[in-house]
Amino acid sequence: MVRNAAQPVITPPLLALLVLLLCLGIGALIYWAVVLYRIARTDRTITGLGAGLAPSAERSWPSLAVVVPAHNERDHIARLARSLAEQDYAGELRIAFVLDRCTDDTRAVLDEAVAASARPDVFTIIENDSCPPGWSGKTHAVHRGVADSRAHESDLLLFTDADCWLDPRALRAAVALLAKERVAILSLLPTLTADRWWEKTAQVAAGMELIRRFPLDEVNRVEKPRRFANGQFMLFRADAYRQLGGHQAVKDALLEDLAFARKAGSIDVGTRRRVGVTMADALVRCRMYETIDEFRRGWKRIYSEAAYANPDRLAKDARRLVATGIVLPLGALACLGASAVPLLAGNGGLAYAMQGVGWASVLLVVTSLARVYATQRVSPPWLVAYPVGAWIVAGILREAAHDARTNAPTRWGGITYARREGTSHEAVGRTISREDAPS
Repeated sequence: MVRNAAQPVITPPLLALLVLLLCLGIGALIYWAVVLYRIARTDRTITGLGAGLAPSAERSWPSLAVVVPAHNERDHIARLARSLAEQDYAGELRIAFVLDRCTDDTRAVLDEAVAASARPDVFTIIENDSCPPGWSGKTHAVHRGVADSRAHESDLLLFTDADCWLDPRALRAAVALLAKERVAILSLLPTLTADRWWEKTAQVAAGMELIRRFPLDEVNRVEKPRRFANGQFMLFRADAYRQLGGHQAVKDALLEDLAFARKAGSIDVGTRRRVGVTMADALVRCRMYETIDEFRRGWKRIYSEAAYANPDRLAKDARRLVATGIVLPLGALACLGASAVPLLAGNGGLAYAMQGVGWASVLLVVTSLARVYATQRVSPPWLVAYPVGAWIVAGILREAAHDARTNAPTRWGGITYARREGTSHEAVGRTISREDAPS
């Protein structure tokens, strides 16, 4: 065969580059096939909150208390109060807001919302002006909400955050699902807002990184589950809450949800599972952070506590995310695009291999991300920005690793938390210094 003079020549360095791109495409194909399999498996095995809306036989609905800690939440608190007052829950309902050392007009905004609601009698408002040594701020506020209201008299206790808001059917669905799934604690992953650029890019990547660490199918196993819960929405059977020792048992934890989940093995209340975690199916919504700086600090705290502040593990997670969230997807695209080179050079075998692997891997990446973005109600076109989000989240993981390695304190909610030098991983989150000035 006579080669055309204009036909490109595949030199050894170029061949090595093409083979490298083919390997990246194969890597993307394998990794994202596993991701899609895990997504499909989770969809098949995990019951979302929407299942709690299914018609059921008439029941005697248990009494339910909702406890909400709030620190300077004037922008969110009225929305949550209105959504709680509008619940169609048929059982006895009590709602306690604990205003924790607020320095803004949260109280005035809440008072107005409660007075304008159709059920002002179900609300109790508690002002908390201090936090004792040895407690983290949120856990002490919730502890006071249970102890200083009639919440402790209820059959069920729900702890939710002030930046969440609920569909009118949410409480009924959650209580029904708790009974149907026979769990002692039901925790939900709210549908997060996605109307800011960093929510549409980095937030999805951040959530995927957390779920990679705590896959829902493993979290919900009956035998040897992965211990995880989400403090934005935790519904307890009262007897399980008492067995755990209430919030006093996790008083020094920066992430009380993970602390409760790790202690859940001691629960013995005759349920099938101790902790169930599922998606809120947009029946519970949440805006986690107002600014990208809050986003970075908040997720850094989450990742650090989830990894027991192990710097090597956090650094490894950052490298893995760069590899799987940036290098492999872009490598798959490059593999597909570069397939034109061997095709023009007359090397059909390499060209067709690159095209096949490239198309398959790109399709898997797009399909997997589309499923996740749809769950979070993010517009599909934004999935092309996923590598940018992965880069931002990898940076947060690197910052968390650096802070853990240098024993840097964590500042959150106007309080500075530090760790004792030489403490074990189980001691992560212990409060040893605090500044009560507002953040």
